[in-house]
Amino acid sequence: MGNDSELVTPGEKLGRASEFKAGRGAYVSPDNLTVYASLTGLRRILSPPPDSPDQRPVVEVTGHKAHGAIPEPGSIVIARVTKVMARMASADIMCLGTKSVRENFTGIIRLQDIRATEIDKVDMHQSFRPGDIVRAIVLSLGDARAYFLSTAKNELGVISAQSASGVPMVAISWTEMQCPITGQIEHRKVAKNLMGPRWKGKGFKAKALGDPMSMIVHKLQSSLNQSNCEGLLCGSSVLLSVEAEQADLLNRSCFGVAMVTAEKDKQWFELSLEEGFYLSYALRCLRIVEDKCVKSEEQLWECMKSRNALFSYYYKAYCHLRMKNWVVMSGIIYGADFVAYRHHPELVHSEYAVIVSSEEGGASNRLKVWSDVHCANRLCGGVAKTLLVLDISGNGHGADSPSCLEMYTIRERTITRWSPEQCREDHTMVESENGAKEEI
Repeated sequence: MGNDSELVTPGEKLGRASEFKAGRGAYVSPDNLTVYASLTGLRRILSPPPDSPDQRPVVEVTGHKAHGAIPEPGSIVIARVTKVMARMASADIMCLGTKSVRENFTGIIRLQDIRATEIDKVDMHQSFRPGDIVRAIVLSLGDARAYFLSTAKNELGVISAQSASGVPMVAISWTEMQCPITGQIEHRKVAKNLMGPRWKGKGFKAKALGDPMSMIVHKLQSSLNQSNCEGLLCGSSVLLSVEAEQADLLNRSCFGVAMVTAEKDKQWFELSLEEGFYLSYALRCLRIVEDKCVKSEEQLWECMKSRNALFSYYYKAYCHLRMKNWVVMSGIIYGADFVAYRHHPELVHSEYAVIVSSEEGGASNRLKVWSDVHCANRLCGGVAKTLLVLDISGNGHGADSPSCLEMYTIRERTITRWSPEQCREDHTMVESENGAKEEI
């Protein structure tokens, strides 16, 4: 069986899916289970193999010249935006998955297909600009001229864009990108996997790799040990006076906040309780004094707990992340207990907003109901961070001494938003009663 005489164009009907299987250059529409052509060429009908359980003929379209990959519904494509209008943007499809396409394919991203939520608030000109490189999914062959594309999933959207200065911009949130030279911020629909880690400038990643945080902390530890440094326990902070070299190391390792004082020879730093105890107990490079008396480990532990009843849980979380070479800082401005950076905040944006949770001690009564989880997750999404929940269990060992911390266990959980369009756009093949496979 074979028919090479009929010339067809993209979008032209080739037959019903119940009568034909789609071969090369053809696809099955999930809306009406009809086989359509996806390129210009000659329509061919091929007989099925004698031993095939599916005896439907195969209909395919062969181009006049060898062709490469052909976009089909459900395919992930990389496209360059060429024109942005009020209700849609047009783009040239450059890659299908990881393969480049040989023919010219045009895609259209409609206003309703940019994102899954708050569609009525979407502004096309604040989502894409001409020249942007986007990752999208093929919805269908809209007409004979262009494919309908969607960026409604979190991992879809702009993956590369240039600023007015002609340099690649850096994503700073799900809806914004920033020029690393001028600092100018532009709106985009940013792809999720572009969000981490988000380096603040060109060459900052290499700079961080060349100066690892573990080495900086080790230098700080050695310097504080050599000078027999002492910190003053004052309220809910530890005050530390250091020389210029140690001040530089404290700044580079992100311990404490520099204080403005009248002293010229000394630099004062204010450490949190977790930071002070970490330097004293975990790194053993700082002695902490109160009322001119150096505190022992047990005495210091009791002092910390007296200032914060949940100190054992928060310190365990802080120590857990610091031991993994994360930079840990207060997350109060993001509604979290901590935020975690891959390196110094001058080089990279924070990746995680951390909430400490424990059923035993009542740490963080948040996230106990669904509305709390939803609010925290939406807030993290708005500032381009992943919500990290650290569930801490003392396993019945209490908090009588700092040695009990060794018996504590931590369960890490990241909470991300579930996108309903994942069900709407997943094209699943199911087998009907007559043995034919249908796409739903």
